[in-house]
Amino acid sequence: MADDLTYFHDASIRPAGTLMGTNRPEKPAGLSATCFVSADPNAPQLGYLKPLIRRTALSGLRYREDIKIGEDHDLYMRFLLNGGRMHLLPQSYYLYRRHNSSLSYRMHPDDVAAIISAQDDLLRDYPDLSDGMLDHMALRRAALQRPLAFETLVQEIRGRHFGRAMGQLVHRPSLLPQLVKVGKSRLARALVRPRNASAVIARDPSEWTLQDWSVMLEKTM
Repeated sequence: MADDLTYFHDASIRPAGTLMGTNRPEKPAGLSATCFVSADPNAPQLGYLKPLIRRTALSGLRYREDIKIGEDHDLYMRFLLNGGRMHLLPQSYYLYRRHNSSLSYRMHPDDVAAIISAQDDLLRDYPDLSDGMLDHMALRRAALQRPLAFETLVQEIRGRHFGRAMGQLVHRPSLLPQLVKVGKSRLARALVRPRNASAVIARDPSEWTLQDWSVMLEKTM
């Protein structure tokens, strides 16, 4: 049994929305494994749920110790694929604190790659999945390639590997708007803490050079 969860941030004690948002059910609803593999970027990330599960129902399942992010999702998937049942309450009793140092708030390319690898392991361990489930998992795998590419780009910039970073942007120009969005967020934080802002960085991230990006990402992450 799981409930919705309410986000809050370090900078405010005000609730910052709930996980389910407008997708919150009006009454307790069942969750299937398919619900956990949506490729829709606007769909709730159900791996964040914190359900209460009977130990006997786990039948020996444990968290994977080789992945730092996504271990909840992997456990829930295996639980459901093994025949377990999960229900979601419309109420939100769980407060989820998000801050800049949260592991799930800032991922490393290796973390995203591990999530993809964990899903590949599910396909190997459960070879009799339905065609519908296989389609959902294929779409989710494809969707994970974007954050993998973006986090790789961020690491290249932070490491001052500007040639490789430029090559990635040429290969995937769709990453640029996301990079600008992140830059504006980092700039806003730096302006609140002027000692962390570089004087050479223009206010508009569209004017930043790759060196400016490297300085900002290094100072504010």
